[in-house]
Amino acid sequence: MICFSPINVNAKNYPKPSIPILPILSKSSLVLKKNINSSYTSFLQYGVFYSNARSALANALTLSGVNKESSILMPAYHCGSMIEPALWLNANVLLYRLNKDLIPESDHIEQLISKSQKPVKVMLLPHYFGFLQDVRKWRKFCDQHNLILIEDCAHAFFGQLPDSSLVGKTGDYAIASVKKIFCTQDGGILIGKNVNPHNFSLKKTRIGEQLHGILNFIQQLNYYGRLGKPGIFFTHVTNCYSTLKFFLSSKKIGTLTAEEKTSLHSWKWFVPDLVNICGFAFSHWLMTHSNLERIVCNRRKNYLTLLTSIKKIKYLEPLFPTLPENVIPYMFPVLLKSGEADFDRLKKRGMPIWRWEELAESDCTVSQSYRLQLLHLPCHQELKSSEITWMLNTLEQILGKK
Repeated sequence: MICFSPINVNAKNYPKPSIPILPILSKSSLVLKKNINSSYTSFLQYGVFYSNARSALANALTLSGVNKESSILMPAYHCGSMIEPALWLNANVLLYRLNKDLIPESDHIEQLISKSQKPVKVMLLPHYFGFLQDVRKWRKFCDQHNLILIEDCAHAFFGQLPDSSLVGKTGDYAIASVKKIFCTQDGGILIGKNVNPHNFSLKKTRIGEQLHGILNFIQQLNYYGRLGKPGIFFTHVTNCYSTLKFFLSSKKIGTLTAEEKTSLHSWKWFVPDLVNICGFAFSHWLMTHSNLERIVCNRRKNYLTLLTSIKKIKYLEPLFPTLPENVIPYMFPVLLKSGEADFDRLKKRGMPIWRWEELAESDCTVSQSYRLQLLHLPCHQELKSSEITWMLNTLEQILGKK
């Protein structure tokens, strides 16, 4: 039985950060030439484009034959969207322990396999924050135990293994999250052996929803000050639209039956209706016309800038104190050692930080500790130097220098 830890009770009182946690479009984000054939990543050329990564994962699990009679090995440190697709398939989820560097504990996984009452079919292996696991080791492990290996590349769209192969190509399947890396509203990708995009007939998103996605996209640009003076006019337009949308949605919810209202809230992170839905056409275009070299370069540069300064701030300990050449980071993970009071102060100052508070409960002491201690700071390619400076100054003001 999977039970999730309760969310921080103060969360709803925190202001929305004034710095984007995920990348947001700028003049330098795009290139004219389509980059579908890329030496940086496998996902662009071979991937099936879903609405989100959790739908891609649900399909990977389905292709792996996961059902109520099978068990799945999943990491004890996770977000809810990693777990719910497996629960949706009624699978038995086995949470394996992790070391402090988020490397899986081999001995514990062996124990879980030997003690499981249902046959273990799949191991899900995440490349946390873009830092690559020893996937060759786990490929061999899965082959020895007759397991299907799914690489969770939601944080690792780019990256190379020591043998120069691209991330996502070693597992039987791999999934990626598009909006975590690119300036899009949605998008998830599935690649794998015998996965051909032409053989998957996904339903297209309705035109109205795609237009709504574009509007949300522009609203984001405006909120974070990327539109300049035209944003003033756009604010008035979107305020009128938001009022109308709220009125219409209230009317719609009011007409639902009790059973329909219940189904709306069955899953917190996973939406079964999106399992076979294609991502927005606009998101796909943005992804395939993004400046990949700039993404790779800026993410690494921003990570190293944060690393240099954060090492000098009290109560902060970078989870990964070095940045290997083959790693393209998704976020900057850092442990906050001073407790909840400082976390609360940082959030109230508008610091753009996330953490995975709603973990499924397990006997992994590292994961349960990281639930509240491990903060995710942005280091994406669209951060301005002034925004990085503000984050570092705010951390130093609240926590102090070493």
